[in-house]
Amino acid sequence: MPSDASLRYRIIFRGECGHVLQGILGDATIESRRGWTRVIATVGGESGFYRLLDRFQDLALPVVSINQLDADACGADRAGAAPDRP
Repeated sequence: MPSDASLRYRIIFRGECGHVLQGILGDATIESRRGWTRVIATVGGESGFYRLLDRFQDLALPVVSINQLDADACGADRAGAAPDRP
């Protein structure tokens, strides 16, 4: 896969920090509930992914997990399949 290809990720944070993320993530899907926040975001390649991680670090957000989603996982997530948390 080329390093500039778009990549899709599911990122889980401890705490309900969706209000903080809404202004900086653009078209990402953000859901906060029960003490967790789930973000589904598409980034432009590996460099975009590391810029995104830098943003989270700058905001001191507690990342619990990061999973790269493939085409099948993205479809399942949109269809309502719930991750382990939020």
